[in-house]
Amino acid sequence: MLAFLALGSSVLASEQSANPIRKVVTMLQMMQNKVIAEGEKETELYEKYVCWCKNGASSLGKSIADANTKIGELGPAIKEAEGKKEQLEADIKQHRADRDAAKEAMAEATAIREKEAAAYAEANAEALANIAAVEKAIAAISKGMAGAFFAVWICAGPSQTGTCKQGHARCRSPRCFCVSLSTSRRVCAC
Repeated sequence: MLAFLALGSSVLASEQSANPIRKVVTMLQMMQNKVIAEGEKETELYEKYVCWCKNGASSLGKSIADANTKIGELGPAIKEAEGKKEQLEADIKQHRADRDAAKEAMAEATAIREKEAAAYAEANAEALANIAAVEKAIAAISKGMAGAFFAVWICAGPSQTGTCKQGHARCRSPRCFCVSLSTSRRVCAC
C-alpha cells in the first residue's frame, strides 16, 4: 500500500511539473481517442441502418403491396359486414315485435280461456243441479207410483241415429232424457 501511495504521489508530482504544452497534447489525444470511439460507434450504427434500409426496403415494399391488396379485399368485406349488421338489427327489431305480439296473443288467449272456464264452471254447476233435481224427482215419483214400472235414462246429447242410448226415438236436444212408464210406452222428453 505504501508503494501505491508513493507511485500516486510521483504521478501527481509529474503532472504538476508537466509542461503546459504536454497537457494540451494529452488532452487532444484523449479527445482524439474519444472521437475515434464515437466514430466507430457511428460507423457501426450507420452500417446497421444501411443494412436495414437495404433489407427493410424490400420487406417494407412487400408489406405495402400486401396492405394494398388487403385494402381491395377488405373494402367489400366491410360493406358485406355492414349489410349483415343492418340485416341482423332489422331481424332483432322484427323478433322483438314478434315477441311482443306473442305476449299479447298469450294474454288474450289466457283471458279467453279464463272466460271459457268460468262459463264451463257455470254450465257444469247448472247441469249438476239439474241432475240432482231430476234424481230427487225420480225418487219422489217412484214413491208415488209404488207399484208401476218407471225408469229414467239421461241421454248425453243427440245421436247420429236419432235414438237415445237406450234405443228410444227422441228429439235432438243435448239435454234430453227418456222416461219409460211401462214396457209398452216410451217417451223421450226434453
